[in-house]
Amino acid sequence: MAYEAFYSVRSSEIGSDYRLTKTGAAFFFQECAAEYFTSKGLAGYDMARHSLTWLISSVETRFSGQMPFWRERVKVRVWIRSVSAARMYVDFIQQDEKGKIFARGEADYLVAEIPSHRPCKISEYSEAFDIEKMDALAGYDKIFEICSIAKNGEYTQKVSRKVRFDDIDFNSHLTNVKYLPRAVEALPDDFLISRKLAGFSPDPPPSRHHNPQREWPAGGDGPGKGHPPCRGHPRG
Repeated sequence: MAYEAFYSVRSSEIGSDYRLTKTGAAFFFQECAAEYFTSKGLAGYDMARHSLTWLISSVETRFSGQMPFWRERVKVRVWIRSVSAARMYVDFIQQDEKGKIFARGEADYLVAEIPSHRPCKISEYSEAFDIEKMDALAGYDKIFEICSIAKNGEYTQKVSRKVRFDDIDFNSHLTNVKYLPRAVEALPDDFLISRKLAGFSPDPPPSRHHNPQREWPAGGDGPGKGHPPCRGHPRG
């Protein structure tokens, strides 16, 4: 059984076109997933009482069509697609007021010990959720299967930003959603002007303690791993 929630697009989540930014859509997914976990008594603060935490080991998101306008309501639907020994695979879709899907994706969640972040068996926690065997990204090639890492293995541009205190989450990591705009900044201006972000699949975010100043390199023909990739396309 999926979990659904509605959010209104706020002014802090829009771009110059008054439409929801891709970062704002990423926030909506994480918020809805967190609410889902909380409804099962498995919020981050619930896990912390047992010296445990949730970690996202990977995430992939695709965008299509037009993003919702300022003050429009967005429907977010989150469900558990499958479970392995250590991971819970969470899928999602986001729809505008007309019911059209404009964002879809998946994320792998781990339960880990604090402070070692050593993964635990997830079955004790995944039992609280129903499984819905529907793949949100069915029909899409994986991002890293369709994008080159960089032309001739060399990077053409990179930026360096210090991870600030207001960037980190309760795991002392750069918040996943704030990782996206940092990566976009590393892409050349002409690359950004001639393209639009159709999807992303970032590396695990850096920690303030282990990597307080992180560089985001960008490739020539296509962005490198951990950076917003080129447009994907449905299979078949």
